[in-house]
Amino acid sequence: MEILAPCVHADQKTGIVIAEPERYLILRLRLDIVLKSSTSPIVKEHRLPEGWEEDIHPEGQLLYSTVITIRDRHIRVYTDFALRVAENHSLIKRAVEMLSRLANECDELHNPQVKDSDIEACIVVQERAPEEFGYYLVNHRDQIIFWLEDIEHQAIRMMDLDALDSDILRLKLEALYWRHVTDFPCRCSLSSKVWEQLSPLILVGAVDQEYCDDSTAPKDAATLTRLETFWRQAKKERDNDHTRATCNWICGRLWFDFITTRVLNHWGTDYARLERTSEIQGDETLSKNAAPRVIEWLCLLFLWNEPAITMKLLDEAWPGRLVYQKPWRKMMDTFSNEWEKIFVLSAIIFAGAMAFLAIPVQNSTGSGNASPGSQPSLVTSFAFLCGVLCCVFSVASLIAAVNLKRDFGGKIVDDVAEAVRDLSLIKKLLTKRDGSKSYYLRSLEGGVMGYLKCAIYLSLPRALFQWAVVSFSAGLVILAFQLHERQTEFFYAEVAISIVLAVGIIADREGDQKYDVQHQ
Repeated sequence: MEILAPCVHADQKTGIVIAEPERYLILRLRLDIVLKSSTSPIVKEHRLPEGWEEDIHPEGQLLYSTVITIRDRHIRVYTDFALRVAENHSLIKRAVEMLSRLANECDELHNPQVKDSDIEACIVVQERAPEEFGYYLVNHRDQIIFWLEDIEHQAIRMMDLDALDSDILRLKLEALYWRHVTDFPCRCSLSSKVWEQLSPLILVGAVDQEYCDDSTAPKDAATLTRLETFWRQAKKERDNDHTRATCNWICGRLWFDFITTRVLNHWGTDYARLERTSEIQGDETLSKNAAPRVIEWLCLLFLWNEPAITMKLLDEAWPGRLVYQKPWRKMMDTFSNEWEKIFVLSAIIFAGAMAFLAIPVQNSTGSGNASPGSQPSLVTSFAFLCGVLCCVFSVASLIAAVNLKRDFGGKIVDDVAEAVRDLSLIKKLLTKRDGSKSYYLRSLEGGVMGYLKCAIYLSLPRALFQWAVVSFSAGLVILAFQLHERQTEFFYAEVAISIVLAVGIIADREGDQKYDVQHQ
């Protein structure tokens, strides 16, 4: 839950952007505590900097705030920097002094039409680089964040989406505002207007999901219906002091989801994405941004072109590089079921290959016309090689299927859940943290191979299994030729039957595909 801000180092203002607040990364030191003989609860006194107060975020994070006076304006300043640590007091004091100096020089901040309660500030400090800090200010009246100096819009990298016009940039800033409310919900007072506007947004999204498979709503219909129930309960409790922080946090999370969706779908513009499958300016299709041609040819020759087929599936579930739950779940279920079948079939074909390997060995070491100690024929050796390759490919396919099945049930599922939460994934795979926590999927993308790397990874079990089937079939054909070397009509009959079966299977698959297309 990070917010981006210009970074200030010592007395120099720079264009650096802090993108990694360490809320989820810091390891706290363990302290030795002696339990005294007392009936009273444990009370630990913390010496905070003068004027600072402590709050606890609904998720458990410690938050700190103070009120500073700049000219005639009183501004509450927030931070989640660890102020219980005495060594950090001087750092936060210097940061507040720099922020006060910038605020005093900004005449726009002292607009008399804006109330003191509408303005808040936040200081972001990295514990690994405490000499640097960032800041931003919040305008609750207009639901937007701003800074005290002019900033190029490219510095706001949280959405990782270029601002095509001022409307998109305004939505970005509004999304960042709601991220602030989510991060610091304890003391802000949200207007009744933002609460009343949430219900229609949730209901529209739920109805759109029910009627349209290509809905751009951030959640599925069932989830939105549950969220609407939570919203109603939070709305009733929002004015109570002991529940205000929790209710503000719920409101902020809901608004952030909807505003983020508007940003990514270019809501309110002439090129708005009205359906999930619509491509608009700036969209890139995964299959059109693949690896160099040499790698594609290698995939065609050695992987049966399965990565290209997988890329088309990703295009359908990943249009505009946006991740939505419904198509992603459908694609994930398809892959998961396929890997389960490949796991079983690979085990079966491995057992068959092991049984197959015993036949040429016996024939070459004493059975039939072969004499003991004689070398196996070239045909027998090639059949034996095919059997060994079948074992290797089937075991490799089995291992790949097991690993992918495990990853889909763990790492990839968690990553996609985070991606759906932020509604953007592919571009966020390029850097460590810029709004999404999808670390594992990021490792599957990038480099010379581009997005094809991910497609190869997902299609590897099927490609290896096909090589296992080819090796097994080649060995059987050679064995059949060897067994019927003197009666070739039996060999040709077996080959003809195999061809007929193969043609029947292909025709059946083509018929199923045509049926699916017609019914779609």
